[in-house]
Amino acid sequence: MHATGVPVVAAIRGIALGGGLELALACDARCVAPDAGIGLPEAKIGLIPGAGGTQRLPRIVGIERALDLILEGREIDGAEAFKLGLAERLDDDVGAAAAKLALEMADGAVGVSTRNHTAEPNEAAIEAAKAGRVRRGFSPLARAKAIEAIEASARLPLAEGIALEAELFDDCANSAEAKALQYRFFAERQARKWPSSNTDSVDRQILTTAVVGAGTMGADIALAFVLKQIPVTLVDSNRGTLDKAIRRIHSGIDSAVAKGRLDEKGANNARLGLQTADSIDQVGKPDLAIEAVFESISVKKDVFSALDRVVAPNTILATNTSTLDIDAIAHATSRPEHVVGMHFFSPAHVMRLLEVVQGKRTRPDVIAASMRLGRHLGKATILAGNAWGFIGNCTFEPYVRECNRLLLEGASPAQVDRALTEFGMAMGMFAVADLSGNDVRAALIAEQAKQQSDAEREETKAVFAVLLRLVDHGRFGVKSGAGFYRYDGDARRAIPDPFVDDLIAETAADMKIARRKISDAEIIACCFDPLVNEGLRLVDQGIAQRASDIDVAWLNGFGYPATRGGPMYNAEAGGLAALTARLETASQRLAAPYFRPTPLLRRLVAENAKLADAARHVTRATS
Repeated sequence: MHATGVPVVAAIRGIALGGGLELALACDARCVAPDAGIGLPEAKIGLIPGAGGTQRLPRIVGIERALDLILEGREIDGAEAFKLGLAERLDDDVGAAAAKLALEMADGAVGVSTRNHTAEPNEAAIEAAKAGRVRRGFSPLARAKAIEAIEASARLPLAEGIALEAELFDDCANSAEAKALQYRFFAERQARKWPSSNTDSVDRQILTTAVVGAGTMGADIALAFVLKQIPVTLVDSNRGTLDKAIRRIHSGIDSAVAKGRLDEKGANNARLGLQTADSIDQVGKPDLAIEAVFESISVKKDVFSALDRVVAPNTILATNTSTLDIDAIAHATSRPEHVVGMHFFSPAHVMRLLEVVQGKRTRPDVIAASMRLGRHLGKATILAGNAWGFIGNCTFEPYVRECNRLLLEGASPAQVDRALTEFGMAMGMFAVADLSGNDVRAALIAEQAKQQSDAEREETKAVFAVLLRLVDHGRFGVKSGAGFYRYDGDARRAIPDPFVDDLIAETAADMKIARRKISDAEIIACCFDPLVNEGLRLVDQGIAQRASDIDVAWLNGFGYPATRGGPMYNAEAGGLAALTARLETASQRLAAPYFRPTPLLRRLVAENAKLADAARHVTRATS
């Protein structure tokens, strides 16, 4: 820009992210609209800015501020950009403001800055950044390269700094981490598409909502709505439960303000948008009513039958069930075509995953409205078919089972959890189990047993034998102070317990299982191989639209490391033929059905096909 010989001023309205902002940084000055979206988000996909951003931004706003914006990939509005000194003028009419500023610079009334100087050194900020924690879901390599480039802005001329930036950008672009993070980026966008998404003619809007059930999940769903300025009526017959939910929601709103995610006007609107009622009869005529009651088919049917009588004929009725049959719930109403599953993951206002579950008769416009709502809420939203556990919990099941089986075969809870966290999982399986409640899993096992054959029941009881014995001892997890670990009053500190080691050894001996030494590599294979196999079964049956949707679920709902792309992506990177061989070996040893390679996996290997091409190899198997 400087070679033109005349002042060049950028006018920024709307979105200026990545290259758009770098172009503006190359100008002599910038004018921004207050609501403009500005940032360098390359860190989110394993890259660094590659068009001068690491060199020009620190020269304009300083190294400390540049580190914050680039390492976090943070988007700011025009008002904050002006406050940081990134822009010279803040104006609603940015075009006129930019033209005026350019004339003032041409006339000499305002000086022209070439930005060719080096940035002011800030060793403290650089050292703090180097010592800082890599944000989960970001690339450690990209962070290190970004710091190196920003540090160079204080010692190199602009041209040399830009040349170094280009070299460092290439290092990142060719890394496995960047490829995995870019896969995640596109997988989440692909998940928004489904067969009828381009043909739906009805533009159904969800502007008002109701949530039935004011427990923790119901309160958090209501909080997710009001934080996005969607009015909600929260219904519960227990006044004490309602009052507790109100306090939880208001606390969540206050927290959003404290973290800068909501301004005071938005917070006030959120509070005003929350209404309560102690009877379904008072729910009104919302666009969407979602239940968040106890996970019982009979209880949910009763709620849906009551809602069916009082809401408007076109109100969408959604269930937050995590495993139950959507069609069975829909049959409790006179409008099964308006019934859909909307499975939020806990805590609902924090976790990004949302499963929209279609029943046999769910209308396309109901699906479309539910998917759009998920996007408005900031969720990574996937469409699932109606099967036990849908996509998330269905693929979670073999993962949980194998973690528990590994205890009987020779591993300890601490070893399994360490192997998983070193692999990159947010938490180990047994730490999660203690946090969720081992009694909850035991209750789920009992509920599942009602639909299982005698052989399936016995297999499940055998796999979860240690957990069931822990529950018999009152070791429910964090809430009881002991589970697979003990906690000694600190819920955040899981302490390995010799009592559990002895109980595992005793259980294995009673079951005549000879325990052995198990490597961390075997733990990872045993935990994730059957998960991938199950995922391919879901694709083959049409429960999941594509393999990448399963990765979206695990990246956003179960803490899978983003730098590995997702379990399906990572399995393909390691070779589908190798996966098939491991599954064959495990299937012969354990006789577990979910270790038998699925027909779809065999077809993909036989034809040397990729997971992205799986749809062309699907038979829509029924068993």
